[in-house]
Amino acid sequence: MTETFANLSDPIQAPQFYASVPSKRLYAGVLDSIFTIAMTLAFPSTAFIGMFFFPVLALIIGFAYRSLTIASSSAILGHAYDVYRAARRAR
Repeated sequence: MTETFANLSDPIQAPQFYASVPSKRLYAGVLDSIFTIAMTLAFPSTAFIGMFFFPVLALIIGFAYRSLTIASSSAILGHAYDVYRAARRAR
């Protein structure tokens, strides 16, 4: 093990740190998807033309959302909220 990763917990020796990771990631992904769809729906367009551009617009907004939030705070909002909830429960 290199010195860079020496302080990380080992999933085999400390499985309690990794017990609910899949469910937390699913929850964060659902939150981020809802947020991305809400931002996409905020763009006004006519119903007929909008149905052709909606998938492309959703991809562009989703990419921009994830890029900007990861670049600014190292986490997308769903993951940041999940960390916030875990910290409040630990108190």
